[in-house]
Amino acid sequence: MGADEVDRNKNLVKGGGAALTREKIVDYWARSFVVIVDESKVFDKIPAKHPIPIEVIPFAWPIVKARLEEIGGVVNLRFGSGKRGPIVTDNGNYILDYVPKTEIVPDEAEGSLRECLALSRWGGSSMVRGFRR
Repeated sequence: MGADEVDRNKNLVKGGGAALTREKIVDYWARSFVVIVDESKVFDKIPAKHPIPIEVIPFAWPIVKARLEEIGGVVNLRFGSGKRGPIVTDNGNYILDYVPKTEIVPDEAEGSLRECLALSRWGGSSMVRGFRR
């Protein structure tokens, strides 16, 4: 698997391709989890160039968007070029692209985001786990 961005502590952002939940399931059950990146994807802090993708239940995307905006940052429902309506994942969910106002602390972000019951998966979930196995 590839990553969108990786920091020097091996935290990462994945999910630009909108397969967050399925990638997390593969990650969870795999004996080993290998992510291949080149130097163009390594940054001092993340997110740097790409927003953090968040997979949400369609019915509740406005609620999750509002919660993320309360936490701080810019949130946009992802639309594809040449598509009518938002991007729909393989699981039938929507993707919110989140750019936090301040630097993300992975463990703290995971806790705050878990409070959003309508959130299916966020692109930083593997980031929180990192590669410290």
